[in-house]
Amino acid sequence: MIHLIKLSGVGMAVFAVSAALARTTIIGGSIGNGNFNGNGAEAGSGVTLTYAETPNWFHAAGDESWNFIFTSGMIGSDDSTSGGAYIFNNRLTVNDTGYTISAAGEVFSLSYQFGAGGGESNWESGNDVLRAYLFTSAAPVDASLTSNAMIQISGNDDYYVNRPLNGQWTYHANNAFYTTMAADVGKTVYLALVFIDDGAGTGTPRLENLMLTVDGGITNPRLNRCKPTGRCMLSDMG
Repeated sequence: MIHLIKLSGVGMAVFAVSAALARTTIIGGSIGNGNFNGNGAEAGSGVTLTYAETPNWFHAAGDESWNFIFTSGMIGSDDSTSGGAYIFNNRLTVNDTGYTISAAGEVFSLSYQFGAGGGESNWESGNDVLRAYLFTSAAPVDASLTSNAMIQISGNDDYYVNRPLNGQWTYHANNAFYTTMAADVGKTVYLALVFIDDGAGTGTPRLENLMLTVDGGITNPRLNRCKPTGRCMLSDMG
């Protein structure tokens, strides 16, 4: 990324300043088990894994022995022959792949395929939602984590599901899920997911091919002192 800066008192003179640009995949494919595989789930049908048996994913609001990964029910997704996650109602599912924020202006993006399983009548309200957010933790992110140790730093990414309108498998992407602030620098963040059923149905929410990425922000602190108008004084640049 190149930032063009107008210098006050120098007419239209412009110069370029480089900023950190690299895109980092935090979760995606085999990284952080974004494809919901491992322990045989990539092999095909007939495999069921609990949270305890699934790499990288944990349940912060209940029993780790509950089933989480299934290789059945994925037909219609882009990865229909291997494992996918069943994000049942009110489970607090977290991933242990952390990312340490290094600058203000880093932009997190989130995407996944969502499968609205079960009868179509269970999804007619349009009020069922898969919620995602970033959090920091006062305790290790592992099988012992509870919500009491989790501190949410981002807003909610809420994906409302209406199967009669949109079909069984849909793709969700939020390319500006969260943008970091100066106060976030140095914090290690993780991803949390929770499905909230409005109570009108008993659909079976499924998840496949999740990706969480981050694009670098401006790391030059002098640039961060530029005026909100986008004009920078020479004194801002040192």
